[in-house]
Amino acid sequence: MRKEADKMNKKILVLIMITTVITALVICAGIYRDAQRNNKVEADRVAQQKLDARIEKEKETLETAEAAVNTAYKTRLDKDIDRANEAIKKLNENQKAEKTKLTDKMTKLAGFLKQIAAVDKAIKKAEESRTEDDIKAAQDLIDKVIDPYLKDDKDAAQKRLDDLKTQIANELAQQQLEAEAQVQTESTEEPTQPSEEQPNVQEIQPEQQNPVVEQPAYSEQPQPYYPQPVQPNPVQPTPIQPETSNPEPAPSQSSDDGGNTQPAESAPEGGNTDA
Repeated sequence: MRKEADKMNKKILVLIMITTVITALVICAGIYRDAQRNNKVEADRVAQQKLDARIEKEKETLETAEAAVNTAYKTRLDKDIDRANEAIKKLNENQKAEKTKLTDKMTKLAGFLKQIAAVDKAIKKAEESRTEDDIKAAQDLIDKVIDPYLKDDKDAAQKRLDDLKTQIANELAQQQLEAEAQVQTESTEEPTQPSEEQPNVQEIQPEQQNPVVEQPAYSEQPQPYYPQPVQPNPVQPTPIQPETSNPEPAPSQSSDDGGNTQPAESAPEGGNTDA
């Protein structure tokens, strides 16, 4: 009986030891499982913190780049454009889409500034030359500005070119008015000029005609003057004139330069002369 009891006690002891080991193993497994779970939770927490930090940093980097791009669009200064390009370069591979978008915006900004510079240069050239070709070339460049971002620039350039056109038109109109006034003044003065010069012509004409009417240097012998006898009226007889004792001689014409006079032929005495 005692042997059986000892065998039973040994079996019970073995069972207790096995149970204890199993219990310990179960407890250790639970502890290990809890530890693993805690480690995973901690690792997940750390990873999440890192992810959140990275996302926050990427967000800040993106916001910085976007703000720099907007500032470059507003100011158009070289330093702001350079700052925007540097901010875009700091974007990582996780922000590839945003990086490409901002890079395209900066490329467009460079094209816009180049377009506005070309318009400004064309207008300056037109202002200096004032030729129709240069004005037309500037207008063509203004018409090609169609982006809404450049609306204010286009309006300012168009107003500047319109002011130039108006100024040139006013100058041409003023020149035309002055030319018309000059022509009118000249046409008004032209009739008075001959009248002022006419006395000179009249004064010159006698001088030109004097040699024609002047007597030659030598003198010609003039012909004597013979008075014609008075013819009687054939119808009515002329009464007989009485003889006069001292008839007056007819006047004689003095001709030559030597002072000689020729007596004029006197009428016959003795009454009427037959026709």
